[in-house]
Amino acid sequence: MHKKRLKQAVLLVHGIGEQRPMGTIRDFVEAVFLRNDSLEHCARRIWVKPEPKFPIHELRRITTSAISSANEPSSDIRTDFFELYWQDLMRGSRFSHVADWIRPLMLRWPWKMPSKLIPVWMMLWMALPVVLALMLVPTFLVLIHSKSIFWFLLAFLLLLLIGTLHGLLRHYVGDAARYFDHAPRNVGVRNLILNRGVDLLEQIQADPQYDRIVIVGHSLGSVIAYDILSICWSRTKRRRRTTALSEDPIREMEHFQVNKHDSVQEMLVRKRNLFKWLSAPEAAAPWKVSDFVTLGSPLTYASVLLARDDAEFRQRISERYLATDPPQTEFFAEVDGHTFCYPDQLSASPETIWRMHHAAQFAAIRWSNLYTPSRWLIGGDMIGGPLRGLFGRWISDIPVEGVRGLDPAAHVHYWSPNGQPERLKALRNALDLERNTFPSSTPA
Repeated sequence: MHKKRLKQAVLLVHGIGEQRPMGTIRDFVEAVFLRNDSLEHCARRIWVKPEPKFPIHELRRITTSAISSANEPSSDIRTDFFELYWQDLMRGSRFSHVADWIRPLMLRWPWKMPSKLIPVWMMLWMALPVVLALMLVPTFLVLIHSKSIFWFLLAFLLLLLIGTLHGLLRHYVGDAARYFDHAPRNVGVRNLILNRGVDLLEQIQADPQYDRIVIVGHSLGSVIAYDILSICWSRTKRRRRTTALSEDPIREMEHFQVNKHDSVQEMLVRKRNLFKWLSAPEAAAPWKVSDFVTLGSPLTYASVLLARDDAEFRQRISERYLATDPPQTEFFAEVDGHTFCYPDQLSASPETIWRMHHAAQFAAIRWSNLYTPSRWLIGGDMIGGPLRGLFGRWISDIPVEGVRGLDPAAHVHYWSPNGQPERLKALRNALDLERNTFPSSTPA
């Protein structure tokens, strides 16, 4: 029997730290596909191919062999993996970038900081005199003990330590500092990164061979991916409905949200139904992103990183500057209830045309957030954490344990071969390459 061929894309956005082209995506594919024993009935092979969508020739698209799904036994599913590489745009980070970003954070009152960040805030203040001492002691030792080789070597070692710390701050913390700090000198590099990501996602969306897209962001890459997703959604011709279509998938999702149902399975069914409607080939501009996966995301500190305080963060949520899951709604008498759509005043139609608003993308996108719970400052992932309390109750917060329950490097082990099997299983379930969470009648 001839099988229907389906093709999906996974877009991975890497995190901080001197990343090299293809350095992240190859290990990621190895973990989620080649070493995925649940696909033992399929020939797990990959091919690394040139891709004209990339602006850098060092980047390649990784294509997998076909797999099948229990929900789609008559279909073969192939996956193309893309990496949004942005490290080359973040060159030239300086210590001053880090200092300008950290200074206002340190000057906040501790009770205005997320509780998880208070130990870090205290550690920064305790480290300040130590750093100042390290900067002054070498000069003091050389001046006082200029004829002693021992003190000269000690001063040299201290200078070497200072240089190492300076390099780590510039090359790692510098990436986050320049992205989160909206100072004028950082705006240009932020826009270069976002423009590259938006261009790549829109090219994948416009490619007719793909009927589904999964976006994965690790560390700072999860924030970049969140921003790119918001920009692309706002630029899409979002599907519309009229007041006569009271039983469309949008209205079903709105009723489900307003009635405050929290059944994960029921919510996912409605999201998949709305995604099917938005991604239909006959749509003027099909929306193909079905899943958003965040790994070790600093969005858990959004009230500090994306706003001056919690009050401003909540204001940005209510004003739809930031997208939530579920989306923000408001009451319209015309539809007799709360809706995440708005009446299009520019439409020439005699009927009222309603469009999903610019921050409503998560009505049709499943958001899975994986994090390793931190234990003080020595275990777990201090950078990642839960997001439901900040960005909405429909986010699937998935805590995953580190190696032996205490993993100081947990932040970089979400797809590591040294990671716990449960962690890799959670990541593979979030990607859902076999489309097990899609009903069999769904073409995506």
